[in-house]
Parts: sequence; C-alpha cells; structure tokens
Amino acid sequence: MALDVGTVTSVALTWQAIDLREDPDEARYVADPSDLIDALAELASLLKRPAWHAQAACRGAGPASWFPGRGDDVRPAQAVCATCPVAEPCAAAGEGETGIWGGMSERQRKHARRAAA
Repeated sequence: MALDVGTVTSVALTWQAIDLREDPDEARYVADPSDLIDALAELASLLKRPAWHAQAACRGAGPASWFPGRGDDVRPAQAVCATCPVAEPCAAAGEGETGIWGGMSERQRKHARRAAA
C-alpha cells in the first residue's frame, strides 16, 4: 500500500506527540486529542481504499489537477489518466463525484452513462 506524503506527515506528527518517558507504563499523549483522532481516521481510510488505488498513475499527486475550478484546464489531469492502467475502475468510482475520474470530467461521465444506456 502506498502512502501519500500528507498522510505520512500527519501520522508522524501525531506519533511525535506521544511522550514515552523512560517508563513505558507512564507513556502519555501530549497533544490535542483531535489530532490523534484525525490521524487514525486517515489511516482507516487508507485501509479501506480499493486495491486499484495502488496502481493509479495519479497516486501521490496532489488533488488540484483532478478537482479543477470552473473553466480551468482539465487536460493535464486527462493526460495522466490516459496512461493509467486503472482508468476504468477509477471512472466507475467517480460516479456522482466531482472532479476528474478515469480521465473524464463529471459532464463527460454523465454523457458516457447516457450513451451506454
């Protein structure tokens, strides 16, 4: 399973907040408990990801290209998707979602569904 930099950083910062002291029985968490909850939620989401995520060409890339604003150029994301071995399951996972999934925008996925029906 591949971890993205943001998740690794978040989890690492969370574990740094554990004060182990010299006696492990006295170990305690010394930061905001919500940070620990957030890190655990990130790890849980990683464990629930479909297996095809590990093969995605966009793995490790930031979300900006795949969630462009109205009128922004989607071609850079689509160029990455064109080389992706898992574009088909990605497009299926994007049903009802915003952004570029499997190389298609929300509008393109809608048209593809209509054409297939």
